Amino acid sequence: MPRRAMRPAQPLPAMPMRLPATHAGTNMAFPSFAGAEDMNKGTLFSTLMWTAGLLVSPLAHAQDSPRTPLPPDHPLLGTWRIDLPDLKCFEEYELRADGTKRSVSGEERNEFEFTVSPTPSDKGFYRWTEKVVKTNGQPDCSGNRGEVGQAVSGFIKLHPGQDKFLLCTGEDFKRCFAEFYRKR
Repeated sequence: MPRRAMRPAQPLPAMPMRLPATHAGTNMAFPSFAGAEDMNKGTLFSTLMWTAGLLVSPLAHAQDSPRTPLPPDHPLLGTWRIDLPDLKCFEEYELRADGTKRSVSGEERNEFEFTVSPTPSDKGFYRWTEKVVKTNGQPDCSGNRGEVGQAVSGFIKLHPGQDKFLLCTGEDFKRCFAEFYRKR
């Protein structure tokens, strides 16, 4: 049987579905963001696809980017959370200055190495790439299990108040699908 050439994986576009409220008093649109009114209301599905490692980019597979150590005052450092009430679940990401991330989702506990741009682009988005380096093999909120070596990339749009961010597949509000808030 002749072999077919494989095409590189492409990020999935954000799917138009309603994302449940992530926490009291917050909405996805970040009213103070210019252009937020045009943002596609993100999706629980896309959030779960991201965390399942299905928003895979050719860059993530093509090279192993070293993790990015960040200054201790970088605005993305800390613990971030999204509540998924439809699943009676939540996800938390702890972003550390040494370029590692710890995540909790359902029973799953993962460790990642990540690269992130030190400053946002001209459009205000941070470029993000991460790779699973350790997992307990248990299911996440959606029942999926991460695998060591799984890599994803995307963009983060930080709210001006630095208390929440949008996770996006591109540098456009229409490509954002999940809102995380800073855990105090």
